[in-house]
This record gives sequence, C-alpha cells and structure tokens, in this order.
Amino acid sequence: MEDWTNRITETDRKGLVERIPDSLDTNPEGCFRTKTLPDMWRMLHEQIMASGASSRTDVVEGIIDAMFRVLKARQVAWQTLIDEECAKYKAPGGDLLDGLQLLQDWLVAVANDQIACIDDNEETGQLGYLSRFKRDFETIVDPSYMASRAIPELDALRDGYVDLSTHCLTQFVELIFAVDFRTTIPDFFTQKWYGDFAVKRITSTFEDYMADYSPVLHPSLTDILVEELSDELLVKYLSSVRNKGVKFRHNTDLYTDKFKDDVLTVFAFFQNYPDSFAGTIKMKWRLVDWLVRLLESEKGPALVAVYENFKTEYWDLQLSWVEAVLRTRDDFERSMISAVKAKAAEL
Repeated sequence: MEDWTNRITETDRKGLVERIPDSLDTNPEGCFRTKTLPDMWRMLHEQIMASGASSRTDVVEGIIDAMFRVLKARQVAWQTLIDEECAKYKAPGGDLLDGLQLLQDWLVAVANDQIACIDDNEETGQLGYLSRFKRDFETIVDPSYMASRAIPELDALRDGYVDLSTHCLTQFVELIFAVDFRTTIPDFFTQKWYGDFAVKRITSTFEDYMADYSPVLHPSLTDILVEELSDELLVKYLSSVRNKGVKFRHNTDLYTDKFKDDVLTVFAFFQNYPDSFAGTIKMKWRLVDWLVRLLESEKGPALVAVYENFKTEYWDLQLSWVEAVLRTRDDFERSMISAVKAKAAEL
C-alpha cells in the first residue's frame, strides 16, 4: 500500500515540478482537481474490502492503522512540495513568470482536493472521501478501536485537510504579492505614493485573479481566498512604514487624505464579497485609522494615550512597529519612544 501511494505521490510531484501540461483534471462542476485523488481513495476502499474478508479484526485494524499513516504522510508531503515550489518564486532573482500560472493552478487543485476529502452534504446525502472511508471500516473493527484510535485519527485528518487547503490559498496569495507586486509595495508611503494609484492597481489585479479562479475554485473556499488577499495586503501596507525614505511631513504632506483614499479603494473591491467584508475585513482595516492617530497625535501625553488605547484594543500590538511608525514623523524625537515604552511597561 505504501509503495502504491508513493507512486501516486511521485506522479503528482513530477506533474507539479515539471509543470507538465494537462496534469490536472476538472470535476463536473468545473473545479480544478488532481487526477490521482480518486485513484488513491479507490485503492484504500479495495484494500478494506479485501481485509474485511479475513474476519479478523486485528488484521483489519492493523491495515487501517497503516492507512492512517499513509494519509497523514501524504498531507505532509503535499505541504513540503508546495512550499519548495513556491519558494522558488519568492527568492530574490528568481524567475518570476516561468511556470507560475501552472503552479497557481496546482495550488487551487490541491486546495479543492482537500475539500473533496471532507465535503459531506447532508441535504443530498453525498459524503466526502473521508466519511466514505470511515463507513467502509467502522463495522469491521472493534468498537473500542473505533472510539480510542480511529475517531481521533479521523478528526486529525479532517483538521489536516482544512489546514492544507488554507495553506494552499495562503501560498497562492503570497505568490501574487511576491511576483505581481514586487516593485509596488516598496513605494508605499514614499513621495511617489502620493501621486500614484498603487492600491487601485492592486485591487484591479485582485479582480483579474478572482475572475480567473473563482469558477475553478470550490465555492466554500472563495471567502477564505478573499480574506487571505485582504490580510496579506493589510500586513504589507502597515509594514510599509519601514520602507526606505518614508517620512510623513505634518504641514505639507496630505497623507491623511491618501490613507483615506487607499482604504476606500480597498473597500470598493472587498464589498463585492459582503459576508467576508462585514465579518472580518472592514474591522481589520480599522488598523489604518490607528496608524494615522499615531502620526497625528501631539507629542507627550496625547501620543501616550493613543498608544494605550491602541494596545488595549489590540493586545498583540508590537512595540517595534509602533517605534517604526513614530520614526517616520518629521517631528520625531527619542523622547516619544521613551514615553511609549514607559507606558508599555505599565500595561
């Protein structure tokens, strides 16, 4: 069985690493899928049926244990392979376009595969692969084995499929930023930023990706992909206070207007996904308002009060980031950081 699954894994590895055309499949709904997933689960089903004929629960349980090991190893192998391939595009000087789209197709296909493993539809009675796997063996093993061994393993596998699916989409989004926006992000908050429409270009790129990939992505993953796009953009945006040459000039730069324009542009895109926008995205982008408050506050007690309120609302606020923000002020003095650090020690 392990030899068989190793051959499947090697087929997938070759197709992905060598970007072999037509290595992927689509299901009846038009979603990308790997070609090997149905074969793997069919093989497991046949092995369970054959072992059940032995009428020995110890034999069956030993085989099921081996299957759990194989299934967990496959999750790990997928994550390792995906990370290795994505790293090639994130590295400085890497080839930024060769084979990228096929890699992105694979990421979507693997994400969809994980959902297929756990996609139980109560209304139609359709079971995902994992539930069918459980149904195959639960009547031919000892109940104590089922309760103490099988159920925890099945739960861990289910969690692993969710995590791997999300990981694929996280990597998908990180590739977009590493390749499409590699030269855009470093200009945020510099003088070039004021006359540029970088955020609009970014959300237009998001629109293109969603138009291309929504039809081939499992519907349950759309909101996850959208939230990953928002989270990554927000992190990159807030981290841009560390960009080279950033300096906010209180009396001459219209940075508050520019921040507002950027946030409204972001909202204009994400409002197309109302559940995600209302659920998490709109609230998270309030962080930009806190950034503006740190830039605008008068030195002394007013600034310390802003920090205290910020830290109260966001317990994981990093002092190093606050310091980086304060250093971009044209009226920066070391006493500002000393005062904030003193308050941080109290909190």
